[in-house]
Amino acid sequence: MDINKKEPTEAEYAVLYNAVDDFCEKGNTDIACPRCGKKLVFQGNSTSFIISCEDRGCIELSERGL
Repeated sequence: MDINKKEPTEAEYAVLYNAVDDFCEKGNTDIACPRCGKKLVFQGNSTSFIISCEDRGCIELSERGL
């Protein structure tokens, strides 16, 4: 299995941020991974989050703030 470690494109970032908004507002999302179409997984708290594909190594976005 090939692991794609390349940086997300602008379009992929947009999809991931839209999914984060869904998770924060509704607690879930119907938005699929922009690379492979599988389910997105969200882990977050009040100051940071990670959103990634359920297929580890496919795509991931993390943010943290103060």
